[in-house]
Amino acid sequence: MALLLFLELVFFIAVRNSVDLLRKLEGFTSVAPQMPILEYAYWKFAAALLLLVWLKARGARLSDYGFRNLGPIWLFLLIAFAAVAVSIVVPGIVDQMLEAYFGKTPVLSRFAALKDDLPLFLFILPFVWLFAAFGEEFFYRGFVLENLRRILGGGAFATVIAIVAQGAMFGAAHSYQGPAGMISIAIGGTLLGFLYWAGGRRLWPMILAHGIVDTLGLYAIYSGLMAT
Repeated sequence: MALLLFLELVFFIAVRNSVDLLRKLEGFTSVAPQMPILEYAYWKFAAALLLLVWLKARGARLSDYGFRNLGPIWLFLLIAFAAVAVSIVVPGIVDQMLEAYFGKTPVLSRFAALKDDLPLFLFILPFVWLFAAFGEEFFYRGFVLENLRRILGGGAFATVIAIVAQGAMFGAAHSYQGPAGMISIAIGGTLLGFLYWAGGRRLWPMILAHGIVDTLGLYAIYSGLMAT
């Protein structure tokens, strides 16, 4: 079983990230055009959907990958609030620490077109909730964390290693924000992994928090409160 989980993990990470190589091929963009701002996030979301289909096909319980009931409402709200706080406070602290080494942090030039463009802001917002909030939380906190934990034996040590590893992968997935952005997001992603575990391995508060934080961030760029 561990071998199957390992091969499954490697395969879907490769599928999800293959677009980063394919986009460099001549003519690829004419077959698979980029979205405004989000570029090929839809490709990575499609990989997450394919993964869901695969998990159901092999008889996996989706509850083992974070799709559980909401649980006690107080715990749901507590974890969601803590996740929002972590996602806002950690980058603010880490970015200042890293600015001396990497200059302006993080690199947000990819989002520059959002400033004062209300139609664009409203257009990408639902996709951010779908691709980032749902897709990324399921892939990293749900799939990567849970599969790694089982591959490593499922004990407390395996859980900690899996949480740290998924955080590192989550940070690496945001390479467009530069080295400082990657480090900041990796640290935040690791803390979010611990919150996911503390909340009873439930993805829903993590998805809600991710969507709220990204919405606030995009609005800050749109309104000029955050420089790109």
